[in-house]
Amino acid sequence: SIIMLALVIFFGVVITIILLLRKKRICKGKRAGNVRPPIEDVLANVKDAPYEVLDLHSPVTTGKLFGFLTWLIYTPLGESLIFKRIARQSNIDLMGGEYIPEKPTYDSFPSPPNRKTDQSNKMILETLPSPVKRERFHRNTIMDYYRAYRSKECTPVDVIKVVLQGMEESNKTTPPLKVIIEWDNNIVMSMAEASAERWGRGQPLSYLDGVPVAIKGEIMIEPYQLMGGAKFKSVVCEHVTEGHLLHKLREGGAILIGVSNLQEFGTGTLGSNPNQSTPRNPYNINHYCGGSSSGSAGSVAAGFCPLAIGGDGGGSIRVPSTLCGVVGLKPTFGLLDASGMIAIAHTVGVIGPIGSSSVDMAIAMDLFLTKQGTPFDLTGLGDKSLSGIKVGIYSEFFKHADSEVVSRCEEAVEILQTLGAEVKKIVIPELEEMRIAHLCAILSEMANNLARDIDVNFWEFNLETLLVMKVGSSFSSCEYINSLRQRTRGIKILESIFKEVNVIVTPGVAIPSPKIDEKAFSHGISDGETSGKLIRFQFLANLTGIPGIVVPIGVSKSENLPIGLQLMAPWYEDGLLIRIAHALEMEIDGVMPRPQVYYDTLVKK
Repeated sequence: SIIMLALVIFFGVVITIILLLRKKRICKGKRAGNVRPPIEDVLANVKDAPYEVLDLHSPVTTGKLFGFLTWLIYTPLGESLIFKRIARQSNIDLMGGEYIPEKPTYDSFPSPPNRKTDQSNKMILETLPSPVKRERFHRNTIMDYYRAYRSKECTPVDVIKVVLQGMEESNKTTPPLKVIIEWDNNIVMSMAEASAERWGRGQPLSYLDGVPVAIKGEIMIEPYQLMGGAKFKSVVCEHVTEGHLLHKLREGGAILIGVSNLQEFGTGTLGSNPNQSTPRNPYNINHYCGGSSSGSAGSVAAGFCPLAIGGDGGGSIRVPSTLCGVVGLKPTFGLLDASGMIAIAHTVGVIGPIGSSSVDMAIAMDLFLTKQGTPFDLTGLGDKSLSGIKVGIYSEFFKHADSEVVSRCEEAVEILQTLGAEVKKIVIPELEEMRIAHLCAILSEMANNLARDIDVNFWEFNLETLLVMKVGSSFSSCEYINSLRQRTRGIKILESIFKEVNVIVTPGVAIPSPKIDEKAFSHGISDGETSGKLIRFQFLANLTGIPGIVVPIGVSKSENLPIGLQLMAPWYEDGLLIRIAHALEMEIDGVMPRPQVYYDTLVKK
């Protein structure tokens, strides 16, 4: 027995030495050692490209178990036994070890077109006809406020009194709405009084003078503290001052009603945030707003404002806008000055508007871009004819959603056809590679920026943030560079597609708003599969920098939850998206019912 034990020890030592001295492979992942063909070869045979977009996989966890598992995956044992296995199942290791021949693209995208327009945007907006009054529900828009003030039917002071009362009331109800989490009555009312005085003199500063606007909590708005949805002051919030968009809103006379709720540091898609109570969807208070610009979309849906500002690095404007039944625009990357917003996703994140209508998008974008010299063309806005517009649909991608969502979106596409648009079948190759490349890019950048805080303030973070940041910190530098190479391929793929069509159409999200798990209010929740469904159609615009807009097109039959359609266009064609969205809105006006929670703040005398 002693000899046997000695042999076991001997061979154990030998095997250990062999393993320790074995050459370690650099290439890791599902495609380790593979060589990807040039993208030109893929595009030459694009019809043969398979559709392979997978769902995310991770067990749904919440409550105290969620806390234990989150701590465990940050240990060597948990990382080896749990985290790496789940990552492989979700295809997260797809960017590792493969040689991709294209050069990496960091944040340089195709240049804006050089063209002249016959009319100024201001002239186009001034000549838009007033909407037809319908008996069905109508959400107040910027132009509704503008016309009411101009006709002296009410004043900004009248409006803000109702807004302040509504925000206070909504946060005291059972359960509380919590879409706006911080405001100062005196500051807001002083802005309203100044606006009322300007309107009294007949000298409004812009269409937005006297119009209430909410600001996402990852954007600096004085005098409030910038916290990014956290309960501690992160280093990424230090030294951030009010940026360009806030300056333009103040110059235009907008009334900044307060700070809107969000998922901590913009790191999730549901909008769950135990730090300051998860915001509830105005269409059904037992369901999520979506994230991460949860409160911005929710505040518009609830009627507190016709315009809110959000941020979008992975669908964070378009997901909550879809789930809350409002319009959200993710602008072309770099089109808007994002100063004043917490910068933790440098190559994918943008700042942008959420509003009651597509015209609200047009008014906001025109204000933000005034004198900035960047192209933003509203030519054709107000024209219901879409003759000459070619709409691209990748059928397998389009139909990768809940059946009722697909059905509603197909009906909306048919309406675009009746307006003159031509529908063309397209194929978008390498969608799964682009999905993983986007995850790698955004989460690596977020994890890099929050790494110090995670070490210092670990237990002050939301558990979901910690889980997502663990994914981000697991990517290697080789994987990050490959994600930037995949971005280059994605740009070339879209350049090829946009030679054939003007816009790409998909559902806004794959499912209606998920129901809130009660345990999530105290501990948050991890639900990778649901999160994957919410961002399934979002990553393409964020990775490649193209603009995308979502428009509400109806509600689900069972629970009255909003369904939306997404339109994506070439770089700097944000105005074209707004034009098409507006044409669709005019045709389906009145399709959205009144939300369960709604405050009509435009009280006329």
